[in-house]
Amino acid sequence: MNTNTEMTLAEAKGMPAGMLPEPDITDLPPLSLLPDSLRSLYDAREDAYSRYVDFESEHVDLLSLSWERTFAARDEAAGNQAVTDGVDPLSIPSALEQAKAERPRIVGALTAHVAAANKADQALCVAVRRELGPIGESIEAELAQASAAYVELQRAADKARQVYGGKLRARDWWTDWAKLGVRSHFTGTEGCTPLTVQGVEATDLYGNPVARGAAEVRFIDESYGAVVHKPKATIRSRTNGQEMTIDAGHAAALVANGTAEYAPDADA
Repeated sequence: MNTNTEMTLAEAKGMPAGMLPEPDITDLPPLSLLPDSLRSLYDAREDAYSRYVDFESEHVDLLSLSWERTFAARDEAAGNQAVTDGVDPLSIPSALEQAKAERPRIVGALTAHVAAANKADQALCVAVRRELGPIGESIEAELAQASAAYVELQRAADKARQVYGGKLRARDWWTDWAKLGVRSHFTGTEGCTPLTVQGVEATDLYGNPVARGAAEVRFIDESYGAVVHKPKATIRSRTNGQEMTIDAGHAAALVANGTAEYAPDADA
């Protein structure tokens, strides 16, 4: 193997021996933002890069870092088969020797493809810099459309959030009556800030607002789901006849000791 050729190619690129160069292609905005005058240079760069990719794929075994082991394994497999076939193993052409003879030329060709791709990229970048004014105008035009759509959708989202907050008032009332046994007044509204069952906005453990949308809805749903049902009962005092609605357990204790009795037909 002519290692001097490979070392020269590697050292010329400032890389360790055995490492092969790769194109340094500049990521640019999509063609929709670039002037038509750049199309030919853009296409030329893409073609040069595609030729590099195709060449590398075609010779992937020769260009890999483990190429010697790859071709040596092929020779070993051929020698093994030769014994099975009853032929002299040395009569079979060596894949490794052929690879050693071909690889310097393949590496040289690869380096040429890399240089061509880099040159095309540099030419395109020089032209792009000359067209930064028109490119900036195209960017701002698309940005103006996107920002207008964003603002419009945000307004709709804010309005929907207020409607959602208003609908939560009905759930809040139902929770008072059905789970807590509290006879609260219904305070409906067309729209308001969504609140948890505790009557506060949804925040994380650090006091930061929960992201609006699905995360906020899930957080509020979970706060209501954590409410424990507390049954109530209405009793009448045997002392003064006063009726009151209290926890069912407490009411049962008062009835048991004769202090009160359950109020008949009470709306608890």
